[in-house]
Amino acid sequence: MLKTLIGLFALIFFYFGTYKLIKDHIKINAFFIPVFINLGIMLLLYVAGLIGVLESAVWVIGFTGILYFIIYVIKNSNLIYSDVKNVIILGSGTIKAFFNKKSIVQALILLIVSALSSFAFMNMTINIWVHDKILMLLLFVLITCLIFPVIYIHVDHSLELIIKNRLYRNLSIGVFIISIAIFVLLLSGNEFLLPRTDNIIITNMGAADTNASRSKTILLEVKEKSSQTKLDYELVSNWEDVSLSDDMGEIVLEHQDDRLLLNFQDKGPNTYEFIFIRTPTSGVVKINVNDAAYEYDLYDKSGNQKKIDIRSNYFLSDIIILCANFLFIVTMLHMVFKFIYLYKTGEEGQLFSKYNKYFFYLFLVIILFLFTRPMHFWAWDEFSHWGIFIKELSIKNRLPTGTYCTVVPRYIPGISLFEYFFLTFLGYTEGHAYFAYLFFVVSAAWVGFIDIPQQNIGLKILNILAIIIALFILPLYFISMYIDAALGLLFGVGLIYYFKYRKTSFGGAGIFLIFCGLQLMKTWGLVFSVILFGIIFIDKIFSQKHENHKGKYSHKKEILFLTLLLLSSILFIQITWQIHLQENGIENSIGDGKNLLNSFQNGTEYDVRTIFNNWIEITTKGRQDTYLHGALSILSLSLILLSVGILTSYKDKQIIWFNLSMFVFFIVNIFLLFVSYIVYFSIEEGIKFASFERYASEFFLGWFLLLIYQMSTCFSLGRCSYTSLKIVHMSLIAMIAIGIPVAITGTQLPPQNYIGRRETLRYILEKYEDTLFDGNDNKIFHIAQNTNGLSHLMLRYEICPNTAQYSAQNKGWSFGEPYPSSESECNTMPYSIEELYTTITSDYDYVLITKPDEQLWKYYGDIFQGHKLGGDQLFKVDDEQIIFIE
Repeated sequence: MLKTLIGLFALIFFYFGTYKLIKDHIKINAFFIPVFINLGIMLLLYVAGLIGVLESAVWVIGFTGILYFIIYVIKNSNLIYSDVKNVIILGSGTIKAFFNKKSIVQALILLIVSALSSFAFMNMTINIWVHDKILMLLLFVLITCLIFPVIYIHVDHSLELIIKNRLYRNLSIGVFIISIAIFVLLLSGNEFLLPRTDNIIITNMGAADTNASRSKTILLEVKEKSSQTKLDYELVSNWEDVSLSDDMGEIVLEHQDDRLLLNFQDKGPNTYEFIFIRTPTSGVVKINVNDAAYEYDLYDKSGNQKKIDIRSNYFLSDIIILCANFLFIVTMLHMVFKFIYLYKTGEEGQLFSKYNKYFFYLFLVIILFLFTRPMHFWAWDEFSHWGIFIKELSIKNRLPTGTYCTVVPRYIPGISLFEYFFLTFLGYTEGHAYFAYLFFVVSAAWVGFIDIPQQNIGLKILNILAIIIALFILPLYFISMYIDAALGLLFGVGLIYYFKYRKTSFGGAGIFLIFCGLQLMKTWGLVFSVILFGIIFIDKIFSQKHENHKGKYSHKKEILFLTLLLLSSILFIQITWQIHLQENGIENSIGDGKNLLNSFQNGTEYDVRTIFNNWIEITTKGRQDTYLHGALSILSLSLILLSVGILTSYKDKQIIWFNLSMFVFFIVNIFLLFVSYIVYFSIEEGIKFASFERYASEFFLGWFLLLIYQMSTCFSLGRCSYTSLKIVHMSLIAMIAIGIPVAITGTQLPPQNYIGRRETLRYILEKYEDTLFDGNDNKIFHIAQNTNGLSHLMLRYEICPNTAQYSAQNKGWSFGEPYPSSESECNTMPYSIEELYTTITSDYDYVLITKPDEQLWKYYGDIFQGHKLGGDQLFKVDDEQIIFIE
């Protein structure tokens, strides 16, 4: 924890120092500086990765920013000392409240509030229940002592304003009501506001009589009693030492200490109904529901069912955390409100420091850090690439070479390198990776508030809410490591950067950084770079009609210069990456010939016209699994955005043409997406147009960010009327009013998907930790019969830096005959026994079987020496033999 805090403040000092360095020496709007710092980090680390000095480059870059921060502090030491002195005087003054009869009650109450707030802070950021109790107590006291003066001063000043200022009093009541509403909305579906959803563990304890041989536990079903919701075993326990009966729907724990983990997503208290089958071979079963444990002897010669009802209850710790989180939310929201109010009324001098703006940004960073600390990976592509790749980078401190954990090492690593920069300071956790990614997203979104007057807090709040709702409504999965939101926002930053400086000489370094950043994000970033170039090119061409000959010559030079920037970025990013892939023997094939284009050429059942009609239908009508259907289909949404663009620019013909070009290039973008599904994606993905809405939404997000900027400035620049601006603002308010409940109730924070499955997998790997994680990069062949690819990808992530086979190598994880009528069936490989034996012994060090079945032993049992019939088991490959490890 101490290392993490030191790393967090080192990052804060780095960004402050680098921000001041750029602001003092480069003429650029301050809103662009954070995102350009991020792009600079990406670009420098990309170069460092290519030449093999990745970790060293992080420290050099970080030290440079921190050094300038130190220089700034030294130069302004008198001013900073004066501010710090005032803060200390204010803080120490709060201690006197305990020695004053009039204020001691208020001080004690606020001390309790401070203690609960610090408890909520620790509960959100640290797993306080597993750390040393004395250390946690000392940390709790320290945080309480730091928070108490801030809360006391805030409340004391707020009470004074509430008494004297009627407007502030009414607004404070409104903030309190909003706090309650947000708390209630979040309470039902988000882990932040309670320490847990209900976690259930069922354990086979063996026979009650130690001399008896019986130990089997047969579970028929578990369901939540009031809703009769049956807990789905497959979602939580693909990895268990259990067998699933197709006839009875039973789960059988065959051996002593076998465990089954279940996680019910609705928060309690809940009553669960367990139905077991009592047999002559049954033993004792132990049921853990959260912190409570219950044991039952299921031995019975008659074979009857046993029904058990167990209720989950909140404990004192849950109630304390519930109250603490509520007070924490109320306090934080009211502090933000007070800060905004004082700035809005021009009374910011009442705040305690000259550096209020920076303290506010620091506050936002800490909130983001709190928000991401408990998060973990949950989506397919996080386990196949985005998550496992950053884990691999953090362990190996180099780009992929001969061996690699990620499934797609050919993906360009820009955003992962940026995350790696953060994780080098903070240490690797999945929450820290989310913090780095969302910091990039927030930095890019922040550009949308450029040129809004400082006092116009209402417009800033409107824009913030609009962007947040857009991130939730568009199917971008931005609460994951998927980079689509970051790519779309960076595209929007490029549009705003040009839009702001289009009448002046736009900075070549800024455009070059954006071109490079887009391409470092993702392969499709090259398309966005070309589209951004095309939009600027067309705007320059149209603007020549309204300028003199000298202006034409200037535009020609600008267009030539812009072309050179684009070509230089392609040479610098795309060509160097291809060279790196070739030098390290990493394949960069597109589709491996198994795409729709190849299918069309071979005259298979897939027809070009049918595929094209499917694309048209998805574009014009949409699909029900996202919000982009019906009136908000892809085509409809593009026309809505075009209408907003024209409505906020109808007094300026050039800007109208600019918005029309946005629509044209959007059509070009989705058509190129269609082509990519024909020539790039696999046949299965091409037929389904898998994730098409997500890829289309990248452009939507960038376009929306541009419109946010356009709406914020159109009236002051004389491009729209007050009436048209009000229409747009009312539309935004309606979108926000509809979107907030959808966003809150439809999103689980942090995501809880597959927790049970991952915990069970880790439980298995713990048994073999000394063998598999011995300091060598072992190659492990994984077998999990009749499971889908997600289970296998999770294992690949957990064992990294060790590696396991993946399907792109034509090596599956399930073997034998296809499983009939199985929903979880995915890529069962029809290997002969000789093929499987040769595959394993020629290239792997171990075989880890996490889910065997009768088919595995029937077809391949002879090559696994000493195997058991059930349960996870590990084998060592030694001298062309596959030997069971006890």
